[in-house]
Parts: sequence; structure tokens; C-alpha cells
Amino acid sequence: MKKMLKVFGIITIVACLIVSVIACDKTDNSVKVVAVSDSEYASVEDALKGYVKEELAFSMHLDLMQQELDVVLAEYVSHESKGEVAGDNIKLSDDQKTGFVSAEKFAVKVKIALAPNSNKEADFSEATQTVYVLKYGEKYKFMVSTPEIGERVTNSYVKMLTEGSKYENCTVTAVGMEKEEEDEKPIFNSATEFKFTAEASYSVKYYDETRYNNRAPGKDEERYDMVSYVVKNGDSIAAVNKTYGADDEVKWMAINNSAGDVSTIKDYNKSMIQTYIFSIFNSIPAAIYTKTANGFEFKVEEVDSDGDKETVEYKITVSDEKVTGIYMIEAYTWSANDKTYVDSFESDIKISAFGSTTVTVPSEVTAALNK
Repeated sequence: MKKMLKVFGIITIVACLIVSVIACDKTDNSVKVVAVSDSEYASVEDALKGYVKEELAFSMHLDLMQQELDVVLAEYVSHESKGEVAGDNIKLSDDQKTGFVSAEKFAVKVKIALAPNSNKEADFSEATQTVYVLKYGEKYKFMVSTPEIGERVTNSYVKMLTEGSKYENCTVTAVGMEKEEEDEKPIFNSATEFKFTAEASYSVKYYDETRYNNRAPGKDEERYDMVSYVVKNGDSIAAVNKTYGADDEVKWMAINNSAGDVSTIKDYNKSMIQTYIFSIFNSIPAAIYTKTANGFEFKVEEVDSDGDKETVEYKITVSDEKVTGIYMIEAYTWSANDKTYVDSFESDIKISAFGSTTVTVPSEVTAALNK
């Protein structure tokens, strides 16, 4: 498959939620508070510009090079007041209420683009965001709420959704599918299942679709499924892995964790989820996505001079202020000899069983720790 797109575009999906006549009679004017800025500003416009900088732009700190790498550029264009909002309708915390005077709702027009490569200009597109400005004494702060459908997602919204404590007990499944030009449909590549609890964690990487569907890890003539438990081992933690030796003899091998900042199962769970699941929000930051009825997503298609098309699409599903699904597909489409071909790779991650996930540690794992 050819190298995938470097420049992403945005498509907006507008969804309509249809409710009953009875439900419509009960209007809820409350505003969800995702975050209130730490910084104070001298004017409303300054607060709105602060919102654009802090919530839509995105950069990464490169420790080795001691410099910031811009990933997403965001520029303030203009704003329009949508009127004052009753303070009782904004669900501020007790700390956020201290010194609070009033609130006003704004529609803010912005320009957003991925940071271009050297010697290229940024390809900006416009968006309109809902922003609240809170007055504290003679100063102002911006307030972030849940993005409205069709708006760009904000950094604080993603931070809220991916907060580590929400995923201390859950089950994660990730399935990868590939399609080569000669394949009629995508074919199973591999799948991984994680079970995270505070006492122990369990993971299996499956290389056979039937074994995955049956949740029965095993071995065939080509390879074996990788089974691992992470458990407490004294004051630290250890990974105990199932391996196969000569004549398919099963062996359990324990490896103590050497990372000083990961000393508990909760630390391990958080590290795994942030590194292997939510790290996508570093490569594809919040403002690249557009809010939908069920979460947020983006899709871009680019056609080159030969008529070949590259497509990248991500769909993030959100429920109860948690990420419950991440779907990704990258595809390359081209034609030859009056026939159309498609190469693709797709990944489908599901997060479920919040608060009800359990892990039973087999006796072989305990025995491996005592060797």
C-alpha cells in the first residue's frame, strides 16, 4: 500500500436528534462545564483568542531537541455574541463560582489547519465554535463546554474523555483487518483483548480469527497467541507470559517491571491505555475531528494526477463521557486494465464492561513468580 495521506481534511456530519412532544415540553437550559481557563484576560476578545490558542491549536514538546513542534494551527477570525447566560444554568464547581459575575455565549469564527511541511503554506479551513466567556470581577475567562454537533472538538473535551480513572476497570478489544488488491474483502490480521482491573491485568494477542471469536488462545503450525498477565509481585509488578518450548511444552515466564514510575497495576493500566489507545490524539489532535451525534470523526480523500485515491477515516464513539469505540480505515484505490483495485487496513477498537471486568489469575502464574 502506498504511503497514506499527510494532510487531513474535515468533513462535517450534521445529525438530528428526534425526541417526543412530551420531552420537548421540558427544555433543559443547563450548560455542561468541561473546563474553565486558568488564565484571566483583560477583555472578552482576548479571552476568545485565548480559547482558540489553548483549545484548538496543538503542539508537541520534543524533549530530545528541546523544542515545540506545531501540529495544528488555529487562528481567531471574529466573534458574535449570542447573549448572556443565566449563571444558574452553568454548572460551575464551588471553586469556579468564586468571584463569578456573569456569563455570555459567543459564536467564534476560526481558521484551522495542520501545520505544513517546510516551504509550504498552511491549508486553512473555517469553522464556527460555541464559546462561553465568564466575567470574574473586571477580568474574563473562557469556558469550554461539550462541542455542538458540527463543531470542532477541543483539547479540554478530549482530556476529559480520556481521563485515566475512567478506564481503571474495563475490557478493550482491538481487531485489525487488511485487504490486498487480490482479496475480495478485508481479511483478519490479528486481534488483541485486554482486561484491566486494579488487582491484575490480562491480555491476549490472537493470530487466528476462530480462536479470537471463541476467546480460546492456542497455537498452530505457524505461531501461537501471546498470553500475558500483569500481577503484583511484592512491592512491584511483574508480567507473566505464556510461551511454548520444544515439543509444544507450555512455559510461564515472569519478568519484573523495571520502570520506576509504574509500580502498581493501576499505573500499568493507565500507561497501556494512554500509550496504545489514546496516543492517537497526539498524531490526530482534537481540532481535526468534527463532533457528531455519537462522538466525533474526520474523513479525507485525496486524488492524485493519475486518478489514484487515498482515503483516511477515523470514527470515535462516545458514551457516558467515555470513549467506547475507535474505528480507523486507510485505503488506497486505483484502476488498471479497466478494473478497480483497493488496498486497505482497518482497525476497530471497542471499550466495554466498565466497572464489571474481572481477571482470574491461574495457578501457573503464581508458580512462575516463585521460581
